[in-house]
Amino acid sequence: MIRPRFMMRSLLTLVLGIALSVNLFVGPAQAIASLSTLPTLGAFQMLGSAPVPAGDIKKFVAAYQSIQTIRDDAEEKMATAIAAEGLTIDEFNTLAEQTLDGKPPSSDEEATQKFEAAIERIAILREEAEGTMATAIEKAGISVDRFNEILEQSDQDRELYERIGNQING
Repeated sequence: MIRPRFMMRSLLTLVLGIALSVNLFVGPAQAIASLSTLPTLGAFQMLGSAPVPAGDIKKFVAAYQSIQTIRDDAEEKMATAIAAEGLTIDEFNTLAEQTLDGKPPSSDEEATQKFEAAIERIAILREEAEGTMATAIEKAGISVDRFNEILEQSDQDRELYERIGNQING
């Protein structure tokens, strides 16, 4: 079973949601945003798909593991950026949820300014992480497009998902 490590999954999910909803992050690696989770086994629907060669799975797994390290590092940096603006993760998440719900982040002007400054810092960190992820994928010998194809296919193909999980878990 694939068990990705995420220190602050809710933070990253909210940041990604906000960023995508206000178009802060647009770039060739935008599809990588789907890496915040791999599908759960209960989400599989057995559909006919082209088999993925073992070599591609090996490259995918190498890229995936590199991305997890990059993601963990980016999450730590995002948390540090939030703290540097004088917000806790919980305060940031509350303001982010309000923003995602279409409400002003806060009636407190100071909190709103801190939140917006944190989002700006996070946008820079996210852009850097996307570039690093794309480089890591290509270094593993697979294109970003092929990586995303395999990721999407693993959501539909239980056997592929298990093959990937077995490679990750050694």
